[in-house]
Amino acid sequence: MKGKTWTILLVEDDPLLGDSVVEFLKDAGYEVIWARSVAEGLQYPLEGLDMAILDWQLPDGTGLDLLRHIRQKRPDLPVIFLTVRRYVEDKVQAFQTGADDYMVKPFDPPELVARIHALLRRVYPQETRFRIGEAEVDLEQGVIQSPRGSYALPRKELLLLRELWKRRGKIVPYVHLYEVLWSPEESPNPASLHVFVSHLRQHLGKDAIENVRNMGYRLKA
Repeated sequence: MKGKTWTILLVEDDPLLGDSVVEFLKDAGYEVIWARSVAEGLQYPLEGLDMAILDWQLPDGTGLDLLRHIRQKRPDLPVIFLTVRRYVEDKVQAFQTGADDYMVKPFDPPELVARIHALLRRVYPQETRFRIGEAEVDLEQGVIQSPRGSYALPRKELLLLRELWKRRGKIVPYVHLYEVLWSPEESPNPASLHVFVSHLRQHLGKDAIENVRNMGYRLKA
């Protein structure tokens, strides 16, 4: 977990509480994007986020609305609800909609930080340096060292390799990779995805990434 700055989307309409949460999360080493409504929360590309923290009641909708959107676009994004709603039926509804954790206000900031840390550790692989064949990969630095030399990964290729490494040995569907690499405002480009994979193969080895026809890609690691 060290060496990477994790980016968290906070959706909270209370200005005093939001400012306080942003401050202690930044003090804990996280980068925070603060949205004050559902509409603002929808503006940020999900592929650049590592986690979302959602309030339930917002001026233009609910955190559940945002959660449904997130689960359609980023099924793997960790989501914590931070809300005054404390009834069991509310918690059940949040978990059934796709929340990973649920905290009731008022809350203890160190506990929230501990839950964030635990959830990130569980969802994302801790290894940021690894070897594939003759290639050494450093995801923190975004560099591949191979017999071809040193290759600084462009942004989308780094996002792609991170996603494949996170799910290494498993098929990652094309549609999921489109959602990771392109924002909702962009049109996914299958040809570009193929080019990104080809570039990675040049440095990882031609057999490192398998194209499972009509399904997706799998990193053999």
